[in-house]
Amino acid sequence: MKPKSFFKIILFLPALLLLSSCRKDINTEEIIKIVDKHSAEEHNLYALDNEMRKIGFEAVEEIDDRAVYLPNTWKPLSLKEMTPGDASAGVALWRASPEKAEVVYIFRNSPAEYAGINPGDTIYSVNDIPLREISDEQLLEYLKGPPGISFSVKGETKEKKDLNVSLKRNFGGTPIVWGFRIPGTDVGYLRILSFSKKSYKWFRSSMNDILDAKAKKIVIDLRGNKGGSLAELSRYLNDFAPKRNSVLFYSYSRHKGYSFAFTSRRRGDYSDIKVAVLTDYATMSRAEIFAETLRYWKNALIVGGRTAGNISATRGFRMPNKDIMRITVSKLYPPSKLDLEKTGVIPDEWLKYSPSYKEDFPPLLVNSDDFIQKGLSVAEAEKES
Repeated sequence: MKPKSFFKIILFLPALLLLSSCRKDINTEEIIKIVDKHSAEEHNLYALDNEMRKIGFEAVEEIDDRAVYLPNTWKPLSLKEMTPGDASAGVALWRASPEKAEVVYIFRNSPAEYAGINPGDTIYSVNDIPLREISDEQLLEYLKGPPGISFSVKGETKEKKDLNVSLKRNFGGTPIVWGFRIPGTDVGYLRILSFSKKSYKWFRSSMNDILDAKAKKIVIDLRGNKGGSLAELSRYLNDFAPKRNSVLFYSYSRHKGYSFAFTSRRRGDYSDIKVAVLTDYATMSRAEIFAETLRYWKNALIVGGRTAGNISATRGFRMPNKDIMRITVSKLYPPSKLDLEKTGVIPDEWLKYSPSYKEDFPPLLVNSDDFIQKGLSVAEAEKES
């Protein structure tokens, strides 16, 4: 099965399993009211009403393929169900040579942090095996795997003191936003998992840390980013805007309440920074707008795969019986007004997915990621303005 097909099945499986049980006895009158008042496009309500009485909510799905109907018994997957079973020690490495690896990031409240490891420290051996005798694949198996496994690392701190600690894999998850300067380069790496509410402060903190470390260009990783808040997206984009009152993106609907243009309040602090943006088939929604807007402003090149082409803004409405229906209330467009729905963002530099491609990115041995290596080469090739 192709990765894209598998992703779609997993993403919508909870809803798909329940739809068959919620199509009967739906409140067609209430649905018609919601569609009339909120749907981004105008529809023949009389025909929709007749069709719903025949086939149920499928009639709405036929005119809006982002529409979903969820019964009041539906619950999202729990964190435990959504979290992979593997764990790590909370340390990310960059291996510039066979003999050593530099610590580039330490996750908060992780075993690595408690052990006193810091970015800039150097690892020379794992479990007393010299790093030159350990392949990238073997090193990754130490860094992440079944929880509870311990391993030792030896090396040198950035202050040139001996480093000798034991770590246990019992840390799961990563921050929504995190990054570092790639060793030996003037390029920074920034992972943005989503544009969720209150994530902007972490973005600013991470960006400033990367720039303070003397990075002049940035690789922004949007793989698997499924969107987030429109307001938060506008804050991110404002920091790259070429001037005050630049259009960040548009929201279009037949209803005035859902139609507007987000514009920048000022020239962005990062407007002169050259960017390479990593995308894949799971980059969607607000992340697609972010990537295409940066490209439109000519300070970004897109590297990787075509994005999902899912840029419709949807909204959920509570029914009288507590069921929930979601429909498209507007479509989002970058400043160029390019229609990304179904087509997605087309990369400037295509990368094929290798058989080992996973959605767990970046790997904790960051240099082993082909997408990041390509993004790095693109960023380094960019001439500064």
